[in-house]
Amino acid sequence: MNTLNLPFAKVFCRETSVFKNPQNVYYTGPEKSHTNKGIRSLYDTTVLFAANDNLSYYVNFDYGRDKNIGSGASQWTGMAGAVRYAFRKNYAVAGRLEFFDDIDGFSTGTAQNIKEFTLTGEYKPSKWLLTRIEFRNDWSNRQFFQNDSPNPSRHQYTVLFGILVVLAK
Repeated sequence: MNTLNLPFAKVFCRETSVFKNPQNVYYTGPEKSHTNKGIRSLYDTTVLFAANDNLSYYVNFDYGRDKNIGSGASQWTGMAGAVRYAFRKNYAVAGRLEFFDDIDGFSTGTAQNIKEFTLTGEYKPSKWLLTRIEFRNDWSNRQFFQNDSPNPSRHQYTVLFGILVVLAK
């Protein structure tokens, strides 16, 4: 196991033939202005699985806690998973599902559960150019997402078209 100690984090890594680039990171320290009271901590773990040259997927878990200067603390958790399949040299499709529980409303300003699903299509016409189109659906158990009406919505839909250029390798 490899361990890297940084002033703001401790990173633990172990790689095997099945799990590629596993990572456990623990960030902790004071985050309030003009004081060292009120420690914020975040534990993040991600494991990437490379089944073969065409199929890869990952799982991720996060737990965060922000200690108030006085009594109490705010907490949040998240889980995610994604899969990507390259069915030809130039084409791939990917899906991602995420869950975020903002228990105390620390991250979003509203105590809520947010979920999202993203479906991505990729086309790589050359070694230096990659295009993507994505459809994303976010939803919450609260009316949170801004829209054209006076009341926020529980859903948000996004379509994205992207062009990525590789400038150096």
